[in-house]
Amino acid sequence: MLFVGAIFRLWIGGVPWMQSYLYDNKVLFSAGSLGDFTELNPIRFGLVNLQVPVYAILENRQLANMIALLVALTMGIVWLLLVNRPVNRGASYRNELLELSMIAVISLLPIYHRLYDASLLILPLLWCIVSLSGPLKLLARGTFALILPFLVSGGSALEQLQRTDRLSALQHTRWWMEIVMPHQAWCLFLLSLVLLLALRLDGARPAEADG
Repeated sequence: MLFVGAIFRLWIGGVPWMQSYLYDNKVLFSAGSLGDFTELNPIRFGLVNLQVPVYAILENRQLANMIALLVALTMGIVWLLLVNRPVNRGASYRNELLELSMIAVISLLPIYHRLYDASLLILPLLWCIVSLSGPLKLLARGTFALILPFLVSGGSALEQLQRTDRLSALQHTRWWMEIVMPHQAWCLFLLSLVLLLALRLDGARPAEADG
């Protein structure tokens, strides 16, 4: 309703909001812009979406977009199936925080997101804290380990180091550009797998027929 109200206010005021929105998106995703995940963007490793590491490996913009979208779509379908499965009355209650954490992480994978958007990881961090002493404590610890790199701006810090001579021997190695530099995007991908597994194990028993 807030969105509709804002659009209505712009419309009656004669503001060309749609044209401005489309123009801003065109500029944002143009070659060399902030949203560009290729080598044309010198600060691309400040991005956390999955296109960054995929492009570093394949060096194909269209394929990187396709793979990131396919991965997110597949995980979204799995998430939808898991949250709508029947649960045994005797099983543990459905963990809404875990479900919300999963969809928050998936949303970061397919489209433009910078490090500050990873503030959404507060949700899986909360789930991790409340689950450290439960039956999913190993997965909770894994979740915490994968969130740790986001407590510092790792990609941006490494970019700054690359502008010095300290990392000159590493700058052109494939493992450095494909794994180390986009490590935060990889962490999000692995985190989504860990949370899907946790969601699968949480209340996994099928519902029993009433009798």
